[in-house]
Amino acid sequence: MDLSQLSQFRKVAELEHITKASLELRIAQPALSKTIRNMENELETTLFDREKKAIRLNDRGRALYRYAQEIEACCQNLKGELAENAGRKEREISLFFKAPALFLAPILKDFSSKHPEIRFSLVFAGKGIPEEEDRYDFILDSFLGNPETDHEICLRREEMFLAVPEDHRLAGRSAVDLREAAEDKFICFPEESDPYRIFRSYCGQSGFEPNRILECDDYFTMGRLIESGIGIALVPGGIWSGPNRKHLCKIRISSPPCRNSLRLRWQPGKKQREACRMFREFIEALKISCRDS
Repeated sequence: MDLSQLSQFRKVAELEHITKASLELRIAQPALSKTIRNMENELETTLFDREKKAIRLNDRGRALYRYAQEIEACCQNLKGELAENAGRKEREISLFFKAPALFLAPILKDFSSKHPEIRFSLVFAGKGIPEEEDRYDFILDSFLGNPETDHEICLRREEMFLAVPEDHRLAGRSAVDLREAAEDKFICFPEESDPYRIFRSYCGQSGFEPNRILECDDYFTMGRLIESGIGIALVPGGIWSGPNRKHLCKIRISSPPCRNSLRLRWQPGKKQREACRMFREFIEALKISCRDS
């Protein structure tokens, strides 16, 4: 028994007339009669009392009619809820952060103030987080020097600095060669992350394998760890620009050149919803392409 059969039964039950019901349903009268017989056979009972050419809904038919009404109401509620969820999905933008990007917060705030009907779902890379990129509308990650493609926007170029505690032997220097830190203990982002991949690349260019003392996936905690003297780290120049990090120093790296770009990208060929298209246009209109940190 399916929803179409229940709908046909309801019409026959309401009119108690096969011919009239078939006309309203716009189906052949023999086909409608067969549907009712099939339902009775499946339920192993009669739903109508037949009196010559007339039919009357009986007690079993009235019971089925009540259930049919409830089922149809549930179906209508389900359709409404699915439509609402689809509309909510149309108004949602998912962002997957494979690299820290604190500078993006005011941009998201500005966009949200102009489009309050659109909401963001922010997902940050980490252990246990699905990394299948086709799950997300946009991905933000770091690149060393790869040329831009037509499915990404460069948001910012960052110069990386060496962050050391204030009593570190390199603390008074204006610039250092990264090789000078080859024997130090490093605080790094998790091994599977883009920031770690870039960090390893810089160390490789300098000819050494970094001595990792521990992993940390946020810059706030990393700053505290550096201040405590546990280790040093490579950090973006724009991080910790306020007065809250008095006990560490950021030193420019003279060699190798430590610059990378943060890019917002999307899956090529994937159809984007209207909300995503609006966000892309908003980003492009800001003319922030590859600002320096």
